Amino acid sequence: MRILPLIAAAVTVMGASPAAADVVLPPSAQFAPGQVWEYNTRSEDSGSTLIVCHVETQNGETIVHVFVRGVTLSLGGESRETDIAHLPMSEAALAASVTAQSGTVDQLPPFQAGYNTWRSENGGVFTEPVAQVIAAMDGAIMPPPDFLNPDPGATQ
Repeated sequence: MRILPLIAAAVTVMGASPAAADVVLPPSAQFAPGQVWEYNTRSEDSGSTLIVCHVETQNGETIVHVFVRGVTLSLGGESRETDIAHLPMSEAALAASVTAQSGTVDQLPPFQAGYNTWRSENGGVFTEPVAQVIAAMDGAIMPPPDFLNPDPGATQ
């Protein structure tokens, strides 16, 4: 399984609004880092879960940064199961997407690179349900040339 660092560029897929520079970190009423959640998935993503990695507030809006495990995306003409390393969600959109908390993790997945790029590029925030965001990304992401077959001489 490969991890796609869907970062600031991916945020533009749904025309997300720009993030503010001033950040305050109060706790969310519902979400906290390390929580694992089930959510309303697309049919091809059955069994996918998401992990809350970071929660922050900008301009009075709570943003929940999640790592999404086990989604199927069309990459280079082939469907592959992968993870989405960073997805900045509005708290309301995430709350409307999740169905049950299924556990916690002690160690957060590798989301920091995507988060850092999002911050440095003043990335936006998704306000649609998680499944709808993933559907918009599906097929819109072009993997690097060696993503599907890193060794051109090898057969898959």
